[in-house]
Amino acid sequence: GHLRPIPAGLNPSLAYDPTGQPHVTYLDTSLGSLVESAWNGQAWERNLLDGRRSDNASSLTLFDPGGTQHILVIRAKAGQTGNTVPVQHAWKDSSGWHSEILGEVAQASSFLEARFDEQSQLSL
Repeated sequence: GHLRPIPAGLNPSLAYDPTGQPHVTYLDTSLGSLVESAWNGQAWERNLLDGRRSDNASSLTLFDPGGTQHILVIRAKAGQTGNTVPVQHAWKDSSGWHSEILGEVAQASSFLEARFDEQSQLSL
């Protein structure tokens, strides 16, 4: 098969696009950044989603009913004060990657859960 171990990766999330190809997001510990890898049918394409250093990031990758890829990310930093951390929402369309902050979750959270409703609206 075409699946290989992710080198130096933490907290992976796997989703399949509408054509059945796998997409994996993970924290690349050698870079300290979030990475998305996608199988294009012949090889893995690796995309650095941002250059922000992170001590710990958890992500969730999913596709909406129209086939657009969405990634949710929470980052917990050592020594960070406060009880909540922002949830970053990134999505990819024909013009590239975009992002926004959706809200906040408890800093102790390490697991994200989301879904698209009948109107294709993302809910946490």
